[in-house]
Amino acid sequence: MVSIAFSPNNRDLALVSDQQTFRLWDTVIGETLLVMEGHTDGVISVAFSPCGKQIASASRDSTIRLWSSESGACLFVLNGHEKPVLNVAYSADGRRLVSGSMDETIRVWDPETGTPEADWIIPRIDGSRVAFSADGRRFALFVSSCDKTVRLWDSSSGQLISRLLGHRREISTCTFSPDGLKIASGDDGGIIRLWEANANRSNLRQPLKEVCISDTLLSMDYSPDGQQLVLGTDAASVMLWDLQSDEPDVKLEGHTGRVYSVAYSPCGKWILSGSGDKTARIWSGEDDSWSSVAVISGCSKAVTSVAWNPVVPMEVVTGSKDGSVRVWRISGTEAGGMSVHMQWGSHIGQLCAADLTFKEAVGLSPIYRKLLVQRGAIDDSLLWEDDDESSFDDSSLSEDDDESTFDDSLLSEEDDEGSIAVEAK
Repeated sequence: MVSIAFSPNNRDLALVSDQQTFRLWDTVIGETLLVMEGHTDGVISVAFSPCGKQIASASRDSTIRLWSSESGACLFVLNGHEKPVLNVAYSADGRRLVSGSMDETIRVWDPETGTPEADWIIPRIDGSRVAFSADGRRFALFVSSCDKTVRLWDSSSGQLISRLLGHRREISTCTFSPDGLKIASGDDGGIIRLWEANANRSNLRQPLKEVCISDTLLSMDYSPDGQQLVLGTDAASVMLWDLQSDEPDVKLEGHTGRVYSVAYSPCGKWILSGSGDKTARIWSGEDDSWSSVAVISGCSKAVTSVAWNPVVPMEVVTGSKDGSVRVWRISGTEAGGMSVHMQWGSHIGQLCAADLTFKEAVGLSPIYRKLLVQRGAIDDSLLWEDDDESSFDDSSLSEDDDESTFDDSLLSEEDDEGSIAVEAK
């Protein structure tokens, strides 16, 4: 899964998996509301307008499309970029849309008319990603492989405020503090710099603070109070930096793969991390005492994106390289016995039979029924009389197949998946 975005009301979720389409899901009932079709190459990122009525999508076909979130209709096709568009972001008032592309340009658009902003003059720079401040007044452009620079712009006037200089390696992540007064930038050499966002100087070389970690920095997030940064690294660790100290002073270990994404909960009491070990972890604590309290598993590839629902308490979303997006509900936090249950998922592609007894199978094609019987998920009494289990050829299954899962890629598009009823043992 390449990108996910919550709607402003936090009920709908836009899901992107680098295909030519993307889906709008209802997170309450777990069903597809709309499928947006029109791009001629993979969609890379999406963003909701602040009012929630419009969705912008950036694509490898070098265009941006603006969609109605109510009808799914394409409102405008924004042409101008010459190479894949990597990122789109709305200003807080919804009056501007900023896009970054591999053609080394940043463009600003009027989302009401689908036209470029004529007064904006942005030189060609090797920048591709955009981060807005919370109030929408400023935005930062980063990921600069040539000059390793973060550029800070005034989103109302289109004027370049300052260049944040000094990184020696490619910038991997950049984020504003919750109050918008500071910017944290990190590069793949492990250097993290804290900057003053309101410094009206054309070239700023001296950060407020600088720290070097020994690992490559992959992800970063501010705590809600702006006093801490949580860091995800390629060394399978999660690190905490109290910004009053000179360096990260807490290291959380448990993952066995790179930590691609980290996120503080809205209350600041929990941290969510996603890793190349195919799991997400929930961490709990305060000050220098943190521990892993839950491991979320089920993905067949790396968990590359994690997020907390900002409105529904203790609900999280994970996105994985296996193409799936899953919504999880966390319970039992007060009693200390935390449990995590999946609410729904998209593009899961696997059926997990562990700890389940199948009570009924209706309308399943023969290959589904026989696979379930073969792996002990259902009793052979559920087979139809005309289904000869001995005629089933399992040569398509490798010896390494996990018996608790079933990959639906074995089926043709015409196979009727039918339905099953299950209960936990």
